[in-house]
Amino acid sequence: MFKFKEYLSDLLPDISEIKKITAEASVRRFYRLYYKNKTLIAMFYPDNCKIEIERFINFNTIYKQAGLNVPDILDVLDDRVIIVQDLGDLLLQKRLRICNKNEFGNVLKQIKEIIETLQAIGIGKTDSLLDFNRMDFEMNFFLDNFYKNYQVYCRYFSESDIKNELNIIIEKVSLTNVFSHRDFHTRNIIFFENKLFLVDFQDSLRANRYYDHVSFIFDSYFDFDDYRNFYLDIIKDNEFETDMFYLTALERNIKALGTFGYQVFERDNKKYSKYIKRTLRNIINNPYISTLLKTYFINIYENI
Repeated sequence: MFKFKEYLSDLLPDISEIKKITAEASVRRFYRLYYKNKTLIAMFYPDNCKIEIERFINFNTIYKQAGLNVPDILDVLDDRVIIVQDLGDLLLQKRLRICNKNEFGNVLKQIKEIIETLQAIGIGKTDSLLDFNRMDFEMNFFLDNFYKNYQVYCRYFSESDIKNELNIIIEKVSLTNVFSHRDFHTRNIIFFENKLFLVDFQDSLRANRYYDHVSFIFDSYFDFDDYRNFYLDIIKDNEFETDMFYLTALERNIKALGTFGYQVFERDNKKYSKYIKRTLRNIINNPYISTLLKTYFINIYENI
């Protein structure tokens, strides 16, 4: 077994302590380093990942040039470790729980501005597309990792019937016309020095204009129920497409269930189980869900 602490101690002999940080669904591992009277964060890739590291550095630069807050990159070691600024542990998910109404509203206005800044970056800054093929992969991933693992509760919904319904959704949302973070939710935003910092941005791609908005306001990690209408009011413009907005939210939430199913059943990462019901509620309450899919997801919700 690779001994990361010994490896990093050899590279940075002045480290006094190394603590592992719980991370999201990623092959990377994260550690807090206590180094020369300060703390740093080490992102460790399990293999030599020069291309992955170059992509992270590239997007870090793009975000900074756009005026977005992201952690400073301090060093790269052996094409396996990126040392970055320590932004602390106050995720927006936690911060919102202690906000009063005015503070909450101000945060949502800031989120709107951040997404607008992202979309102004320009699609030429990324080659990746959230197009029909990628969404088709995500829906198949959902079928393999969520549908099949919960099939015991819904035996009378065939995989082909569900797949047909999913195809109808992704055929309508396969527009890729703005730069997007790709995983814009409350656990990828850190509140630090009274500012919002974005992390986990290395998979930025082209998506439709609503993708980051729905990723945030239909978050699997936080309930925005009381503030969702407020957020909709501040992002709506004369060109707002209600159907595209909600269909994009459906695709995003169903994709999230595939990820959670994979984490729970394939990687035995049970902590993701607690996010499934919230995601199912987002799907069931979506006004653009079909009758068949709504019935299917209600059966899952009532039985797990």
